[in-house]
Amino acid sequence: MKFKRLIFGDESGDAGMNIGKGSSRYFTISFVIFDDFLEAEKASLEIKKLRRLRFKNDTQEFHFTKDSMATRKDFFEAISDFDFKIKAYVVDKMSSLNKAVKSKGYKIINLKFLDSKSDPLIQLADMMAGIVNKTLQPHNKDLEYLLNKIKSKLSVIKL
Repeated sequence: MKFKRLIFGDESGDAGMNIGKGSSRYFTISFVIFDDFLEAEKASLEIKKLRRLRFKNDTQEFHFTKDSMATRKDFFEAISDFDFKIKAYVVDKMSSLNKAVKSKGYKIINLKFLDSKSDPLIQLADMMAGIVNKTLQPHNKDLEYLLNKIKSKLSVIKL
């Protein structure tokens, strides 16, 4: 039997190269990986419950750069006990960008693009990309607290 995973991805930063003129120094792509479909569904339901509690509706999405620190803390507390992995790829645009990056060992069976407003697991990927990207910049204790909630799940590859 073939092994299947659910993988949700999102980015943080921008692809622009004008770093001194508004472009971000880092570009991060994070993937949230669930080996168990039921675990993904449980995480999705928990995020939906938190959305109703925080925003009092089912339409507003969690978004790392737009959410307050209190909302971020609630989010990271809510998802930290679920069984998933995070792979984050970080490009420091100040370093050499002439490397070719090749992915090995993964075969993509089905790729589907989803609207983050309607999919809590894309919002989870956004929050993971956001925390990785922000912790590369000058630290503050609140971000370190959030990072510690997911550190055991996180693998960061700097390109």
